[in-house]
Amino acid sequence: MPLENLIRSVARRYPGFQVEDIRFNTAGLATLVQIAKVRAKDRKQRKVPGSYLQLVIDPKIGRVLKTVDRHAGVWAFLRNLHHDLLAARTGRVENGLSAAAREIRCLRQVQFRENHSLDDAVGFLGRHAELLGPIHWAVHGGGVVVVGLGELVG
Repeated sequence: MPLENLIRSVARRYPGFQVEDIRFNTAGLATLVQIAKVRAKDRKQRKVPGSYLQLVIDPKIGRVLKTVDRHAGVWAFLRNLHHDLLAARTGRVENGLSAAAREIRCLRQVQFRENHSLDDAVGFLGRHAELLGPIHWAVHGGGVVVVGLGELVG
């Protein structure tokens, strides 16, 4: 299904929502659409159940196979645990600071393994800023394992 038709179909089926993100499979077909109610200025209204939905899409015909509410039930609990440590803004700040510390530790592991200075690693990232996102997600997904192995091995 053409992307424009999918977006129009979602807009008709979910009035008052806007498309925020579309994920594609390896064939380039849409498989997941994230929609949110048109945002209010009050941040608390953004986390109300029914305000942020993920639509699992049949990539061939564009039909919604499943709707998942990101702010209800188990998903809301797991998301708040993962993002905010169940402590709202304070937890998010603490989580961000500890994530930055883990990323620096990963860079230091690379520094020691490859015999480069930390300035070399930071300089490289400064010259290649487009790599920061992929590096962040690589560390987010597996960097803890790298640091843990580095601590065990030496």
